[in-house]
This record gives sequence, C-alpha cells and structure tokens, in this order.
Amino acid sequence: MRKKSQILLSIVLIAVSMGVISCVKNDLPDSLEVPNGFDWKMIDKISISVPAPDIDESFESYATTVRVYDDSTFSQRYFLVSGAAFKNKPFDFYIDRALCSSDSIYVELKCPNDSIIYQLYLVDGKVAKPSEIIKTYPESLYAVIADNDNDGVVYGDDYDDNDPEIAFVSYFPCKDIYGSCTFEDGWPQLGNFDMNDVVIDYNIAYYLNSSNMVTSLDYNWTLRAVGSIYKMSAAFILQGITPDMVSNVYYSNEANMSDFPINRNNRGMESGQTQAVYTLFNDPAEQFGSEVSIPINTKKGSKINTLKYNYVRIQFANPVSISNLGADIMDTFIVISRDVNDSERGREVHLAQFGPTDLADMSLLKNGNVESEDNPYKITNGMVWAYMFPVKFRYPVEAVNISKVYLKYKEWYASGGAVYKDWYVLDNIANIEFSWMY
Repeated sequence: MRKKSQILLSIVLIAVSMGVISCVKNDLPDSLEVPNGFDWKMIDKISISVPAPDIDESFESYATTVRVYDDSTFSQRYFLVSGAAFKNKPFDFYIDRALCSSDSIYVELKCPNDSIIYQLYLVDGKVAKPSEIIKTYPESLYAVIADNDNDGVVYGDDYDDNDPEIAFVSYFPCKDIYGSCTFEDGWPQLGNFDMNDVVIDYNIAYYLNSSNMVTSLDYNWTLRAVGSIYKMSAAFILQGITPDMVSNVYYSNEANMSDFPINRNNRGMESGQTQAVYTLFNDPAEQFGSEVSIPINTKKGSKINTLKYNYVRIQFANPVSISNLGADIMDTFIVISRDVNDSERGREVHLAQFGPTDLADMSLLKNGNVESEDNPYKITNGMVWAYMFPVKFRYPVEAVNISKVYLKYKEWYASGGAVYKDWYVLDNIANIEFSWMY
C-alpha cells in the first residue's frame, strides 16, 4: 500500500509540474495562419470637417463650439472631441475610433448666439460626412457675449476661460471610457499567451486652443493586472514627439516612483533617448504596495487588489496638430527584468507597429528566439506580444490562452481583420467563454 501511495504521489507531482511548465512553455500560440502584413490594429483614424453655420454678423468673430459624440444620445460618456469653427474656418479634426464602431457620428454645434444644431455624420471610408440635421434650437434673445481670455471662445463654452492655451478638451477612447494595453512577458521567446502579464488601462485627454491645436495632454492610466513572475516596468512614447518639443512633464504618482530601470531626467523624460519617453511605473509595488505578491488580479478566488488612478501631464513647447498625435503614435510598452532583485533596462516589449527605443538591448534578438526577421515584435508565424484595445479589455485568467476565451479571435486575425472586428466586445455573449475570464 505504501508503495502504491508513493507511485500515486509521484504521478501527482509530475502532473503538477507539467501544469506549471505549461504556463511558460514555448508552443506557438495559435495554429491559423496570420496574413502577411496584418497590423493587428483595432483602432482607426477618421477625419471630420464641420463648418460654422450662418449667424448674425455681430457674432461672427466668435467661435461656434463643435462637440462630437459616438452615440445618438449625445451623452457625456460618449463624448469624443470638441473644437472651434469660425466663419470660413471649419473645425477640421482627426478622430480615433474602434474599427468595429458604427458608421454614425453625432455632432452638436453650439453657436455664440446660443442656438444649437444637432447633426448626423456618416463615415465613408476614413472621412465623416454630413448626412442630416437631427434637431435645432433657436438663438436666445438674451445671449450675452463674455470672453475673459480673448481667444474667441465665449464663456460657458470655453473649457478654461482664463487661459487662452486651453479652450477645448478631446478624449480617446471617450470621456468616461478607458482602453487597455495588454502584454505577454515571454519576449523574445513565447509564453502561454494569456495576455495578462501586464494590463494597463488608459484614457487620453487632449487640451486644445481656439485654433484646435493641442497645447497639452493627460495620459490617464491605471495598472490593472500583473500576471508575470518577473519584475515589470512600463512607459510610453508619443512617436515623432522629441524632447525639445516638450516644455514640462508632471507625474501624479512621482512620489512613489523609483528611478530604475526607466530613469527620468530633470525634465521628466528618460535620458539617452531620441524620442521622448515617459515613465509609468518601475515596479508594480509602486501601485499595489510592497506587501502584495504576484500574480496580481489574474487568479479567480484570490484577493482583488485595489487600483490606483494616475496621470502624466505633458505640456508642449509649441502647439501640435492633432494629426501628429492620436492612438496611432501612442506607443505604450513594458520593460522586463527577469531577475526580480535587479533592474534590467534592455528587454522591451512593444506593440507590433512600433520599434525598440534607443536603450533596448538588441543582442537579445535572434539567439534561438522566435521573432520574425523584419519585425522584432512579431513572431515568425505572425503573432504578437502586445495589443492596444479601444475598450477596457476583460483578460483571461492566469495561464489560459486568449483564444479559449474569445472564440472569434482566431477568425479575426486569420481574415486580416476583415471579419469579427468586435471579437473582444462583451456584448457578443455567444462568442465568449466567460468561465475562463478574470
């Protein structure tokens, strides 16, 4: 009996060890073919041009405030962007939206004489075009013009009527909606592709002047999960924005931030970089406390750790066009230190459309690894280590492959993004295995 018990124990130990190993083994994550050139993007940029309506000439020197929404209720929750339209100077803007969004955009025009026009715009390709007027409200007989900062935007429509550098604010994904960036920690090898090794939720607020140019932005973020056994750090880059284009950087969580492996110089950006790099955190303990053990918020039944909401405020030396900003240049990335007692700077994981920074350790590449020849952040079979979602993503529980939770995920990427663009949207109940979801 004792011998049988020992044999049974051995079998159990082997099974357990195989289960642990399966969490990190280097199997290719999926079997369907990824089309060549597939970019894995779930976000698109569209343009919109909204002219100012005809109004009495006594009001023509003041802005018509344009507000754009992603929902027919014109609710603040779905508020996207705002800006100014003047006579002979329309509101021309670029809007980031989920590729699975409807073709409808909803526009509110608030004129300086207090008249309001609600319009429907329809997206045709990458351009939103006017379709019909939904409703209108006449001008007020008691409209009073006040403009404390003399920027042409009247008090009440001006986001800060005492600061000519800030007249409007725009958001991505929407005013009260966060998106997510998720990462796998195996780079440049594989992993289990549960995509919960780092989960960062983000919301970007752009502050505009009356010329619809961006003078500053807030990168609002929270670290929601860490499913990695390694020490993780994170930062972001605005591709094309160099350090000389930035006048000031403020971190709401700076008091809790360490200086390694991602440093911050006296201007708030990482030294030794061509692009401006902004630190989010250098250790998950900065967000959850040193007493919290990993994994964090990835195992069902374990303690749910409280989240902290933070922001990075970037002020530009000169106003920047929104065409040079947006989700397509927002490079949120992680840095992995495989020794939890040491800080390793060079092991970066980026979204597939971006390359490594100047401080990445390129000697890690092509040493029996699986990254492709032409892109260090794509696997040889076309898969990737990171995603940027336009919604708050519900990730799998620890060690469960993303394809087991989102049942149309494979068909989406195998089609090159042509079908099931909404594979990650929770409303699609039949296409999601909720039991494997955290």
